[in-house]
Amino acid sequence: MFLGNLPYRMRQSDLEDFLTENGVTSFTRAEVVLDRETNKSRGFGFVHFATEPEALDALKKLDGAQAEGRTVSVDRATERQQERCAGRRGWGEGRRNRERDEW
Repeated sequence: MFLGNLPYRMRQSDLEDFLTENGVTSFTRAEVVLDRETNKSRGFGFVHFATEPEALDALKKLDGAQAEGRTVSVDRATERQQERCAGRRGWGEGRRNRERDEW
């Protein structure tokens, strides 16, 4: 799941706290995307879930929630989005499953 409009001060532990405070406890991983050069938040992140129903429940709870006065936007993350933003995969590695979206 993609979360946008996060506060720029938010770190991974802050994101995990934000999720829990909003009733989302079933996530398997949460990450705030950091700028490679400055190591500061880029204002968005990803949350991973084991099942689609858990992700859909979280979507309902989180979309429009407030984090430090900012309205958080939530959407389904694509494999390509995660590749490009997180920079964790090598070139072409995610292309094999481009049709597959990931929560």
